[in-house]
Amino acid sequence: MAQPNYEEWVVPGVGVVWRAAGGGAPRTLPADGSADLILREDILLVAGPSTRAFTGQGSRSGATIGLRFLPGLAGAALQMDAAALRDTQVPGSAALDPADARRGSETLRRIRDLAEPGDSHRELGRGRSASVESELLRVVRTAVGTGFGDRVAEPGWTRRARLGASRGESATEIARALGYSDRQLQRRMNAAFGYGVATLRRVLRAERAQRLIAAGQPLSDVAFRVGFSDQAHLTREFSLVAGTTPGRWAAARTPGVPV
Repeated sequence: MAQPNYEEWVVPGVGVVWRAAGGGAPRTLPADGSADLILREDILLVAGPSTRAFTGQGSRSGATIGLRFLPGLAGAALQMDAAALRDTQVPGSAALDPADARRGSETLRRIRDLAEPGDSHRELGRGRSASVESELLRVVRTAVGTGFGDRVAEPGWTRRARLGASRGESATEIARALGYSDRQLQRRMNAAFGYGVATLRRVLRAERAQRLIAAGQPLSDVAFRVGFSDQAHLTREFSLVAGTTPGRWAAARTPGVPV
């Protein structure tokens, strides 16, 4: 089912800009392996890469706006070891240079004002979203310092790591394909993603399972298609990432089905 109070715009090669309406109650959100810059109630926050379900705190008034980076871009975007921020949320002032935090807040405010409801789920640069894209580029270049736009360009190895994890490849298989040792890959993964291959594989599998469940696929088929050994394996791994079981996830997206 659609989320009427939430919208997002895809930014190719970077991630998404998202907008959540104010006044919503806190709710459990699934991990997505990504880091975000967030402006909530005019306070800049940095959310580190999420590897487990967490409780999202809504704004008491006004919309919350965020920039969510693709998995693997957190380290370059924030110029720090992404593992240091894993599964945490800190004030922007604690993670960014004061001038960068101030510019980031100002730019996210402009994006928030431009991100009007009803223009969601579209690639930036088309139609009314072109104005949002212009402000997003300012976030990319100024929110975390001069030259950020170049730093956020995705290295080829992170794309290959995501591809390998989506295929179910082991850390050793991915390392071999990249010409790294297992230890080198682990260090690079922690710095760029904030976690290792096993966690990335778990997050990507759970995201695929969510899409299949939303499409109405039986849970036994979902387990097989996503690569879990059985439905019990799906339930264990899915619950870690989504904060609920696949059955309850499906029921919450089916009108009239009690949760």
